[in-house]
Amino acid sequence: MVNNEIWITGIGLVTPHGVHCTKNWHAVCAGIPCEKGTFGIPADNKIVYINEELFFDPAVSGMPLNKTEGLRSGLVQHAAQQALDDAKITVLPQAGVIVCCGKPTTGRENQWVKAFSTDRNSYSSVAITTSIEQPALMLARKYGFGGPVLNITAACATGLYAIIAAARIIRSGDANTILTGAVEIAPDDCFLASYHNMKVMTDCFEHFRPFHTHRNGFFIAEGCGMLVVESAKTAQKRGAIPYAIIEDWTTLNDPSGMTIMNEDGAVIAEILTRLVAKNAKKIDYINTHGTGTPLNDRAEMRSISRVFGTHSNIVCSATKPLTGHMFSATAAIEVILTALSLSHQKILPTIRLDLPDAECTLQFTSQTLEASIERAISLSYGFGGSMGGILLRKP
Repeated sequence: MVNNEIWITGIGLVTPHGVHCTKNWHAVCAGIPCEKGTFGIPADNKIVYINEELFFDPAVSGMPLNKTEGLRSGLVQHAAQQALDDAKITVLPQAGVIVCCGKPTTGRENQWVKAFSTDRNSYSSVAITTSIEQPALMLARKYGFGGPVLNITAACATGLYAIIAAARIIRSGDANTILTGAVEIAPDDCFLASYHNMKVMTDCFEHFRPFHTHRNGFFIAEGCGMLVVESAKTAQKRGAIPYAIIEDWTTLNDPSGMTIMNEDGAVIAEILTRLVAKNAKKIDYINTHGTGTPLNDRAEMRSISRVFGTHSNIVCSATKPLTGHMFSATAAIEVILTALSLSHQKILPTIRLDLPDAECTLQFTSQTLEASIERAISLSYGFGGSMGGILLRKP
């Protein structure tokens, strides 16, 4: 019954392509790489920073924000407001907030230190300003939301886990509406050094090419993805129209190691099997995790082929080269892109895949494809073993 459904009714996006959902959607549909986005400044060949001067310039972004608020706070506030406006929500005191991030800063260090040392009305407590819960607390206070407020950390699966947590809370009846998502700004030098040592970061932008024979890792970008997730009954009272319906989800853990996964993709296959078996529905599209690292892509290829067969008609996308790998935020943004794919009936391109891995039997498209998509899955995995998938249905 429709009253038991969970709808995605609002979307907010900030990526190196821009600060508006429509602009971001047009950019990824056009296959524009992340590093060529409006706000992208290649600091080196492995990271795309958001151009703060442009981001905080109202003439460019349309956001009259105070730069001293910090980049992370600015990203969250803009994406959240965008999602609420999109869902046409103004006052909703019982709504909940789940905003996740992977590291405890509120923006570039020189900005947030200045902000919290000069403004006595801001969150001046060190315990709060350096807390990963700060974005959720900030939004709850800003909008007066009295529902559940929490943060979840699951490495690169964080954004997906946030959305699933929201769906679980709504299904439990503890709240009817949740503002949820994730944010990430570029990590510090120590963090980056560890990723370099693991050899998971690509040597140049052009070599970020998931499922390619010569793939050699990913590059990092900044951004924020926010969604309004609510019960169909609540949304219908406002006359809201969903982008997509959340039908199901599965979360598991791969205990193989802190930074590795089962090479045969056994856990990924189990996630897909559960989603398919419980729903007995045909899947048309999969937005893969697609990091472009040799191990992750191999496990993902094997698991999808095992569950759906080597000659499946399912079309896949690897969208990270279009947005950059945003760590905590990337899974939320990929769920958003999957929802938009269902809404617009388009499958996003997998760029630079001119020579697929010999083991890759998955079907990709090099350009945006008009398609009939009834159901789609978005997959995400994180260091530490957190893995999950979400099944979305066309409205």
